[in-house]
Amino acid sequence: MGKRRTRLSRERKIMKNTMMMILLVVCILFAALFIGGYRLNKKIDSALATKAELEDQIKDEEARKEELAELEEYMNTDEYIREVAREKLGLVDEGDIIFKKDDGKK
Repeated sequence: MGKRRTRLSRERKIMKNTMMMILLVVCILFAALFIGGYRLNKKIDSALATKAELEDQIKDEEARKEELAELEEYMNTDEYIREVAREKLGLVDEGDIIFKKDDGKK
């Protein structure tokens, strides 16, 4: 009977140690999954922030595209051509008064 008790006691210790090892492995796996999930959530948050920033840039560029289209339309008008001719070429219309700067030379 003593041998049987000793054997049962030894088997219980082995069983207890085995259960502890299994529990330890499960805890390690759980911790690894938790850490991996946390890292993934950080990546997701970063990606969402980048996405929002890019969407803002897209809106800005679309507004700029519209402004450029309006400018292109304006540049094709006679009014714009007349304005450029006045500024760069010195064009004058009938009835305009021209003022010339005096050099002081005579």
